[in-house]
Amino acid sequence: MHARVTRMRGNSETMEAGIAHFRDTLLEQLGRMPGFRDAVLMIDREHGDGLAITMWDTEDAMRQSEQGADALRAESASQMEASVSSVERFEIVVQSSTIASG
Repeated sequence: MHARVTRMRGNSETMEAGIAHFRDTLLEQLGRMPGFRDAVLMIDREHGDGLAITMWDTEDAMRQSEQGADALRAESASQMEASVSSVERFEIVVQSSTIASG
């Protein structure tokens, strides 16, 4: 499995709108992308920082989603009045749910 990690720095006062957008809109759109597995949004309410992680079946699925993910990322950052500070890609090599079930 592979993951794309997006770091954002935003406005703590508009964070709730960004959370709602991620939960109510973005997850549904990601779910329509081939190879999408899961997503997590973590925030630091005090400082306005956010970390979004999307998980994909394969590196190819993650790479194929890049164009759509770019648009969703921009939309999400706009909702949070945030700027994207980095986008990184990783291979997931250990995951607790995999260990427990496998």
